[in-house]
Amino acid sequence: YGYDEVRTWYFEVWNEPNLSYFFTGTQDEYFKLYDYAARAVKSVDSRFRVGGPATSCNSWIPDMIRHCREENVPLDFISTHHYPTDDPLWRNGGISVEEFFKKIGGTLGSYERGVLRKMTEKAREEAGNLPLIYTEWNTSAMTRDSKHDESYASAMIAKTLADNDGLVQGYSYWTFTDIFEEGAQIPGAFHGGFGLQSYAGIAKPAYRLFQLFHGLGTKRIGVSSDRIGGTVEALAAETESGYRIIIYNHNIPDAPIGTENVRIDISAVPGKKSLSLYRIDDAHANAAAVWKQAGSPEYLKPADVEK
Repeated sequence: YGYDEVRTWYFEVWNEPNLSYFFTGTQDEYFKLYDYAARAVKSVDSRFRVGGPATSCNSWIPDMIRHCREENVPLDFISTHHYPTDDPLWRNGGISVEEFFKKIGGTLGSYERGVLRKMTEKAREEAGNLPLIYTEWNTSAMTRDSKHDESYASAMIAKTLADNDGLVQGYSYWTFTDIFEEGAQIPGAFHGGFGLQSYAGIAKPAYRLFQLFHGLGTKRIGVSSDRIGGTVEALAAETESGYRIIIYNHNIPDAPIGTENVRIDISAVPGKKSLSLYRIDDAHANAAAVWKQAGSPEYLKPADVEK
């Protein structure tokens, strides 16, 4: 790749060292591992970027910064992970893997609406002037959560991206595909996997939502509403060819949510107007719904994938 390319990369040390599933040592032992790794990276080129602690639940950020300052260890960015199902474990920062999986296995949906914004605000404050990068997040931390395949995911992703705009320097959704073997590959065309795509490469509603965001451009504009306290929100941006408005209706799992009528007033936009509508819901851009209508076959033929 060459030095110029590699200088644009972020070298993250380890993965979730606060969970014994991934790291059986102590926090101090992780810091020792980080020290060796960070100094090795910098020994190749001082402009290579290295950071951590790559923890689950927004953990260890103040401790990481304090250690690196006291020991004069390079730290170019803060990285961590979060999921809404981390709530309330993220509030204290120190958890065991047993606590973590007991929580997400038993009480999915108990978190409050918009909790990822609160997590990010706390991590942003703790990170100070360092870039903050989330290298994992999703609508839940469960690998068999059917909502990963449904339009619910697209609505929550839209809210999360809108809420966290400007708070982070990187926000990496976990993950690209259901080809995922951390705990063995799970069978089934749609099985609630983490991926934006099924193992056959079929785009889920979450993937389609990211497609819409990809066309937003970089200039966000304000949106106002005459209704307060509902589940419908919007984000708008100016693009090279006009404006794009993303409207989403989101609530936490098992909480009340209804069909809403939305009126968009763009009378302040000058000139002639044309409109294109893209919809993601239970009947549009929803491959899992089509699969269920076909009888939920475990294995798909090429013709099924093409649909």
